[in-house]
Amino acid sequence: MRKLAFFGVAAAALMGASQANAESGYVGAIYGQADSGADTVDIHGAELSVGGANFEADLLWTDSSEPGVEGSFSGAGHYFSRNDNSLVGGFVGFVNSADNLALTAGGEGAMYMDNVTLTGSVAYLWSEDLDTDGYGINGEGRLFVSDNFRLQAGAGYASVDIAGFDDNIVTYGVGGEYQLDATPISFALNFRHVELSDLDVESESATLSLRYSFGGSLKERDRSGGSQSSLVNFGLGL
Repeated sequence: MRKLAFFGVAAAALMGASQANAESGYVGAIYGQADSGADTVDIHGAELSVGGANFEADLLWTDSSEPGVEGSFSGAGHYFSRNDNSLVGGFVGFVNSADNLALTAGGEGAMYMDNVTLTGSVAYLWSEDLDTDGYGINGEGRLFVSDNFRLQAGAGYASVDIAGFDDNIVTYGVGGEYQLDATPISFALNFRHVELSDLDVESESATLSLRYSFGGSLKERDRSGGSQSSLVNFGLGL
């Protein structure tokens, strides 16, 4: 069960639900609660300008009150080509928890259509420490009600092998983010459902986020900023 717990952390830790602006980045905090009663606290940030305008770096620290689940530190780097209509690129990432290291790599893309953004990614994750590997896909749709009010829905699927035990993970979620006018502060609320089919395990969770960015509206950050952090999760949605 410790391996399964770590895989859950590894899958979730390479996710974020926020974007950075076109010139720099953001910092934020997330509080979450699952139906099991466990609480999570995340401190996260992203920087777009590291290495150039087409490179994004994400970092995330997570702690949980769930028994047997230790805190984790994770990060990802993205390299992509982007224009007014689309984005195509790839990423590599890591997550470390309880001295167990997992790595992930994949491709990602986005289509921009007026006030709608459609995104997707494919990923492969492996960990020699835990004798674990698997692949996943993830998709997300973002609707901009206004430049500073975004609604989104996402879904993902992953197939994993953990020390010879195979299982499938299905997830879906909805959420939204609102940035106060003329300020760099935004608030986000997200709901997520995760299920492991063979183990017949399901979980519901909700998160509340507070973020500080360094300029730009939510829509500007989606189209020209560090908007890729929510795509590097391993079969998990929002």
